[in-house]
Amino acid sequence: FIDELFLLSEHRHKGIGRLAIDFIEKEASKLGIQTIHLEAERHNINAIKLYNLKGFSDNGRTLMFKKLHKN
Repeated sequence: FIDELFLLSEHRHKGIGRLAIDFIEKEASKLGIQTIHLEAERHNINAIKLYNLKGFSDNGRTLMFKKLHKN
């Protein structure tokens, strides 16, 4: 599961995100990982477009969480 993968605004739209996804897929494959799950906020259209272009798809589920302790 990929969580908190992001680029600072000055580094966006330069192909770095695409390279990062390619690297993650290559390394995950070497480790025998068969599926990659990731999370994208619904309003982050550019990230969703990138993930779709890289072959990711919406699994029709809602990611949920519950914090057990307040910091």
